[in-house]
Amino acid sequence: MNSRLDGTSADVAYRSMVVRDVAPDVLWFEDSEGTIYGTIGDGVWEYEYDFLGDLDLRSAKGKEVSVEPGRAVKSPYDSFYFIVPDSGQSSSVQTPSGLIFVIDPYMEAGERVAASVSETVYNGYRAYDIASDGGTQVMFPVKNEDTLLFHVIDGLPVEVAGHYVIEDDGKMYLEAYLTSYSIYYLSEKVPEKGSDSYLLPICLAAMISAIAIIAAAYMLRRGREARGS
Repeated sequence: MNSRLDGTSADVAYRSMVVRDVAPDVLWFEDSEGTIYGTIGDGVWEYEYDFLGDLDLRSAKGKEVSVEPGRAVKSPYDSFYFIVPDSGQSSSVQTPSGLIFVIDPYMEAGERVAASVSETVYNGYRAYDIASDGGTQVMFPVKNEDTLLFHVIDGLPVEVAGHYVIEDDGKMYLEAYLTSYSIYYLSEKVPEKGSDSYLLPICLAAMISAIAIIAAAYMLRRGREARGS
């Protein structure tokens, strides 16, 4: 079998460990469908070749963001990586799109986390195309608690469980733990039956119908009176 990394080929055996030195700006290696293979740490890409066939992989690249323990930092890059500090404190990285990647104290110190975010549109909704080389805790900016988060899987939107967070600056976010990646988008909740917002259109329709019936009856009566005079 053959593996190709950014055009460089090498023969490999099934179940063998493939090790390659990589440049610091390489986030991960992915195939044409965006599937990520292997892991990167200390400038080395490692992958146990459990794929039956040849692999043609290309690198995704980004810049390092220096994380400050206990603080929120802003990344100027949409594609980036950071090293988890040995502090035991929570910190975060905010992307230009407004998403916040949370670094919890339980994460292993020295762990390398890589991610990429691009804003897009899905069925008219503001959406985010997210990729990462592992599970991440992400905060999505929202206006209120009537907002739901959906993940598009195989072309179908699936609701993602999360909880609402209000930061010190008063901004609200929907925080969720992500383990798979593609398009994520936010949408308002559909009003439930029996709620005021659900009944309002029904009430308006009933009022309009009643007015129309009264108007028709009045015109009919006027017509009868005119013929009888």
